[in-house]
Amino acid sequence: MAANTGSDVKNTTSDELLQRAVNLVPMLKSRAAHT
Repeated sequence: MAANTGSDVKNTTSDELLQRAVNLVPMLKSRAAHT
């Protein structure tokens, strides 16, 4: 992961980051529900 090149960073678009956030929300909610 630390070996990311400039092209790899460019490939990570805002849409991809948004999708990651959307995927994280249910996980965080379920984790909070278990506590």
